Amino acid sequence: MASPIMIVPGKNVVLHYVARQMEGLGDVMVLGTANDALWQSRQTPPRIVLADVQLDDMSGAELAEILPNFAPNTRILICGRAVPATVAQVQALGAEFVALDGSSAEAVRTVYEVLDMAPPPTLPTTGDLREAPPARAQVVAPPSAAAATPPAKAAVPPKPESATPSASPARTQPTKEAAPPSAAPRLDGFAKGGALVIQPQQYQVLMRLLDVVAKEVGAQSVLLIDPAGMVLVQSGTLPGVVMELIGPMVATSFSTTSQLARHLQDQNTNATYVHEGDHYDIYAFNISYRVSLLIMFDKRINPGKLGTVWVYAKRAMKQLQQILKL
Repeated sequence: MASPIMIVPGKNVVLHYVARQMEGLGDVMVLGTANDALWQSRQTPPRIVLADVQLDDMSGAELAEILPNFAPNTRILICGRAVPATVAQVQALGAEFVALDGSSAEAVRTVYEVLDMAPPPTLPTTGDLREAPPARAQVVAPPSAAAATPPAKAAVPPKPESATPSASPARTQPTKEAAPPSAAPRLDGFAKGGALVIQPQQYQVLMRLLDVVAKEVGAQSVLLIDPAGMVLVQSGTLPGVVMELIGPMVATSFSTTSQLARHLQDQNTNATYVHEGDHYDIYAFNISYRVSLLIMFDKRINPGKLGTVWVYAKRAMKQLQQILKL
């Protein structure tokens, strides 16, 4: 398929109407969630993504922030009522905001104009837009093999399907809101080429932060590892998995990226690694060439969702950079 147009209508009746009008066109895909769009973009980068300003699983601005990491050349259009703060946020991310503030007919015409397409001969009335049927997701299942992405600004979502939940490791579904960890004492930082020594009180601060991340995204385990893959701090575990072996394996995947960054004299690169398997999902974020954050899911309990993981991991990475003086 040539680069498609992806429509993620959410609850936006105008976008649902446009999606129905375009139904049957070979290069138009209608997706149910932002995470579906992110996974599909890994398979077939779209030329245009048209999305509502507020979707069920994330905001349009969050989608606009994450998507360029997988589809850097995609034109992103976020649609909704023009709230100045939201418009500024979307535009600051390099996306376009499409204001749908007029009548139903004007709103539909506006969408067609930004798509550079001729509108239908008869434009709808408000009554025509009253019902918004559920989007018909057309999603290609993401590959099961591990994949490493080059240094990026942000990361991807999960497969929409999950296996039947089974008995028990620690955590289940993500908590919508979790209290932030208490103010953290700053670590002494890294000596040039030296190792990080974590004091007991500092360890507890980092543990609380990782616990919060695990609850926010519904992960079974969250780790901090050093460049050799040694576990510095660990929250939770994956039963039946030798956790001490995970770190070195993931660290190896980051080594080439670190060497490339040093060769390019780039001091501020962040690489991301995603393993999407039959039983486990692992999302790894290289905070600096000295520390990485791993977020791990047992899919029988709760599969990871790329968009959600990315949003909360980015927030945690900023906190870790402050705590560790990176």
